[in-house]
Amino acid sequence: MGIAFRCTRCRARLHAPSRSAGGSVSCPRCETRVVVPEEARVEPTAFESRDVERSLALLDRPAAATSRTPAVEEPAAAVAGTRHGSGVTLPWWSIYAGMVGLVVVASVAFACGFWWYMAIGAR
Repeated sequence: MGIAFRCTRCRARLHAPSRSAGGSVSCPRCETRVVVPEEARVEPTAFESRDVERSLALLDRPAAATSRTPAVEEPAAAVAGTRHGSGVTLPWWSIYAGMVGLVVVASVAFACGFWWYMAIGAR
């Protein structure tokens, strides 16, 4: 029977064979060395809610099943959005809103600088 536990860095759910209890394995998601606990337990997080657990499950990636590395569970449910390298899931419209906001701020800054140059700097 395997041992289920969480990575201490990225909180991914890991599974390791019971013969590796007390040893260490590499997390397939963040590549951190994690000590396999002696008994099968999943440490509860401080924020145990369905939305957070669903987001954490979305971040878990399936790994190649080998005897030396633990396997990560499959995502339970997909959350609509765009996945970034940092692991943050954002709605598709927030990327466009950020780009439009950047263009607006840059345009206003240019206009203010041009006005300042024409009103004060040209004297």
